[in-house]
Amino acid sequence: RLRQALEASDRLLDLSLAINTQRGLDEILQATAEAGLTLPGAVRCTVAVLPAGEEGRPTRHSASALASGSDDGAICESLLEATLSDGRPRAALRDDPQWQARWPEDAVHGSVCVQPLKQQDRLIGAIGVCRRSVGDLSEQDALTLSMLAAQASLAVHKARLLERARSSEALYRDLFELSGVPMAVYDRTGTLTMVNDEFENLSGYARQEAVGELNVFELIHPDDREPMRRMHEAYWRGEKDLTTSHDFRGLRKGGEVRFISASLHRVPGRDRVTAVLIDNTEPLQLQRQLIQSEKAAALGQLVSGVAHELNNPLTTILGYAQLMQDTTDPSLAAQAEMLEAEARRSQRIIEGLLSFARERPVRVVATDVNTVVLDALRMPAYRMRVENIVIHTHLDPNLPTISADPHQLQQIFLNIINNAHAAMETDGGELTVSTRHVGPRV
Repeated sequence: RLRQALEASDRLLDLSLAINTQRGLDEILQATAEAGLTLPGAVRCTVAVLPAGEEGRPTRHSASALASGSDDGAICESLLEATLSDGRPRAALRDDPQWQARWPEDAVHGSVCVQPLKQQDRLIGAIGVCRRSVGDLSEQDALTLSMLAAQASLAVHKARLLERARSSEALYRDLFELSGVPMAVYDRTGTLTMVNDEFENLSGYARQEAVGELNVFELIHPDDREPMRRMHEAYWRGEKDLTTSHDFRGLRKGGEVRFISASLHRVPGRDRVTAVLIDNTEPLQLQRQLIQSEKAAALGQLVSGVAHELNNPLTTILGYAQLMQDTTDPSLAAQAEMLEAEARRSQRIIEGLLSFARERPVRVVATDVNTVVLDALRMPAYRMRVENIVIHTHLDPNLPTISADPHQLQQIFLNIINNAHAAMETDGGELTVSTRHVGPRV
């Protein structure tokens, strides 16, 4: 799943750059269909785009992970046609009585999901994905498909804009100003000669501060600046071609770092370069979140396995500790009682870890907040003692029960406790946890 998440994220980043290359509409649609196959279990992806004018048939492109002829995709095509008519998302499951009779017997896929492609609330097409599994998309996969649809919509819109812009200088200027992406033109010295509104938003520099005053290399992080400068110098000397796409760290006014992808194109007949910029900072953050999500899931499985393994020897220790308490030696009996108490405490910690790591549906029940707080404190207690952090609890014994999911509440408390722990882990300190009943609130 981690590899699939990374592949999906990479596909989305590649697709966002596709609108700034010399690819035509057909290539963009094919790239979108291939990106759809990165969804877990996807066996077929079809993208259909309505004609730019009022007449004509939709343009379709498909990608399949199956051998030719092994899956006709009839259900997907049916749902695509319906979505192209009314712009509504659709889904179909093989086990749904509504679809069982119409589902091809030799079809590999068990579910179909279709998302509309829209540009400023205007329907421009649809994307459909056939998956092996019989079930709805997970939250992560649904987010990936939605982002893919959004990127495809933007790609189609920009591709059509670029096709029209090539016909005249006026349309080029319209595209430059109204494209919705940051764009700039600079000369062979790197001095900016033209920027658009989106470039102002990205860089933080007003147009009058940038045009004729700012060198493009000043907007590149020092560690990435010299390679870009050398590439430009070699290009102007005729020693190499101007490569179209570059990734680097950009600097906003004030020094904020942004992760930028730039598509560079020579202005025909002039010593000028047009730079089309994509701010990849948020997509990269999403990629990191996907990675962290997968790591957290793997860690939960690891914790669960380790906890189960620890439970077995603890059970043995508890049994022997109870037998030892029957001795006539008072000192040995006292030690056995202490051993049993510590073993039971270890069991409670393990049960807390298992409860925290286990996926479970939301279940709202009568909940004792004090008990949840103590359970949340139990897990980081040892680390905090080692780091000289003293825990003080002032829990109201007359606290009423509340209606809540105790496991989700425990995660909230644990996040707060961990934040406090992080603030004190270097020098130690005191953590005070209190509960109170104030009026109708706990």
